[in-house]
Amino acid sequence: MRPLYHQISGQLEFFVKTNTALPPHLHKYLECIYVTKGTLRLGIGKEWIDVNPHDLAVIFPGVIHHFQIQEPLPSQAVYLLGAPALTGPFEDVLHRYAPASPVIPKDQVHPDISYGIETLLLSKQDLCYLDLLQAYLQIFLARALPACSLTVKKEPDFSDLTWQIISYISEHFAEQVSLTSMARDLCVSPYALSRTFSGILGTNFNQYLNEIRLDHASRLLRTTLNPVTEIFMDCGFSSQTTFNRAFRAKYQLSPREYRQQSQSPLSAAGQEPDCHEEPASDSPWKLATGRFL
Repeated sequence: MRPLYHQISGQLEFFVKTNTALPPHLHKYLECIYVTKGTLRLGIGKEWIDVNPHDLAVIFPGVIHHFQIQEPLPSQAVYLLGAPALTGPFEDVLHRYAPASPVIPKDQVHPDISYGIETLLLSKQDLCYLDLLQAYLQIFLARALPACSLTVKKEPDFSDLTWQIISYISEHFAEQVSLTSMARDLCVSPYALSRTFSGILGTNFNQYLNEIRLDHASRLLRTTLNPVTEIFMDCGFSSQTTFNRAFRAKYQLSPREYRQQSQSPLSAAGQEPDCHEEPASDSPWKLATGRFL
């Protein structure tokens, strides 16, 4: 049995990507999202929050959350994900507390965070990059947590069927799981599961399972050199044809094209940055400080 479904190479990941919708899910990592373009709708519980350009969302481990985008407007963001064990003095805070408000408005985002994002984007090729990434992860938390209004984290309601579904698929998505086998393992009827998927999660079993598998596949394409033939099997797809078709429908790219564009931290712009040169004056990542946005 594997842990919650996000498996981050090296326990740390920093990347830029075009935002996509993702149904309710959870993982064991801290997730920081700095929106650079458009709006990302973040759902926490029954609450929806719009994350606008230069806002920062801080999502603690084990918190069920989901994303929507306002199509056809493009939406892009910088993502930083890290294991709690790499957050140093903040590890206990991440396990015991959760933000009352997970989104920090742009006028409250500390300049150290904007500067850190710029530095990491320019330092992708440095030999000390991972050490730098871990250091900035802790700096981000030191600057962000005072603006998050922390509250004691509630224990999961293990009797709640929605929580059981999300947790179960997080652990078993790579297996040949079915609605029937899932119902058997959770000791509920397939009808109860179907009703929860449609009524609460707003989808059906197969669609939800595919979304989780595709999200994990995109992460493996970004963070590993594993062959595509290995990745689709690791994500639970029965054939490469099925995987390729589903992947292109979601990302408008083939898996190999997606990997090629994801090699650069500025992949959304289709550029390979030079860490030792100033970004072009018309760079889409110019910050409010006069550099990256």
